[in-house]
Amino acid sequence: MNQPLPAGWQEVKLQECLLEQPKYGMNAPAVKYDNSLPTYIRITDIDEYGNFINDNKVSVNNANYEEYILHDNDFLFARTGASVGKTYLYNRKDGILVFAGYLIKVKPNQNILNSLFLKYYTQSKRYWHFVKITSARTGQPGINGKEYANMNIVLPPIDEQKRISEILSLCDDVIENLTQLIEKKELYKKGVMQRVLSGEVRFNGFGDEWKIKKLSEISRSIKTGKLDANAMEENGQYRFYTCAREYYRINEYAFDGEALLISGNGAYVGYVHYYKGKFNAYQRTYVLMDFEEDIKYIKYYLDIYLKDRIRKEKNEGNTPYIVLSTLTDMEIKVPSLEEQKKIAGLISVIDEEIDNLKKQLELRKQQKKGLMQRLLSGEVRI
Repeated sequence: MNQPLPAGWQEVKLQECLLEQPKYGMNAPAVKYDNSLPTYIRITDIDEYGNFINDNKVSVNNANYEEYILHDNDFLFARTGASVGKTYLYNRKDGILVFAGYLIKVKPNQNILNSLFLKYYTQSKRYWHFVKITSARTGQPGINGKEYANMNIVLPPIDEQKRISEILSLCDDVIENLTQLIEKKELYKKGVMQRVLSGEVRFNGFGDEWKIKKLSEISRSIKTGKLDANAMEENGQYRFYTCAREYYRINEYAFDGEALLISGNGAYVGYVHYYKGKFNAYQRTYVLMDFEEDIKYIKYYLDIYLKDRIRKEKNEGNTPYIVLSTLTDMEIKVPSLEEQKKIAGLISVIDEEIDNLKKQLELRKQQKKGLMQRLLSGEVRI
């Protein structure tokens, strides 16, 4: 049974809030980015939070592009594929944008529907329920312009829409500032690692020459796990490492100790985990144990230099992957054990700062999510 609407709110079709019919984007190929041409925005250029992705921008070269230029308050919906339901509210800071064919543009009447309010509405559970139900009606996920126009929206009065949008925008500002701070910290960490792990910068009191050792001389046990990638068990007692960035759970362990675990293939090939305890591993995940040098120092060294080695070994056109010799024959520059510990300690402090910022970021995201649910349902009135 539907909850009664808050006083002054109404449920309307999106179509009733638009100045014109939904418009499909331009059907033209993307070309290499050229600042003399307009920038092309496609489904893949919108992130999960509805932001335009500035990395790897492309352009469009078509005589009819002007009728597809986005303007203030224009709002885009993704209409097909795995990204169906994704949205973007045009922002002037993104420059002149022309929208592509798998996107649908709507132009809300600002006297009825505030475009920024629509942005937050499309982040709600109610909206994503609509996307799930509507896009599941065909074999290929998709929602056309007519279906978006027929979408029901629960609207407060326009002034309240604006107040809600202002509050949620403040939440977004905090999230964006934390995100940028994390990015800066990670760049700083990378710079520090490159300088201290190469020996370019040394700690006071250390002047001895660094040695070069093969990784097989440093880790006396380099092997892979034995399990299939789908061996994970929900709520398992032990960690299960595959070739993903995150770990899973499992109820049996094959390893017990301090280890580095390296993804042997896939999208995160070369990614290095550190763990101490009981765990299990996938058959393409390399497990390094029994170290003669400081394990944290070796982890940070691999973080910087292993991916370059993988790229050099990759044959043209082949998917990158690790073979045993990629690791065993890799040469590592090692200072004295005392200096290794100092280097690892310095980088660990930066890691802790980044981890704390990420926890703050996740907390802010959850706070925004809870606040948005209460504001968009009318549970809290402003």
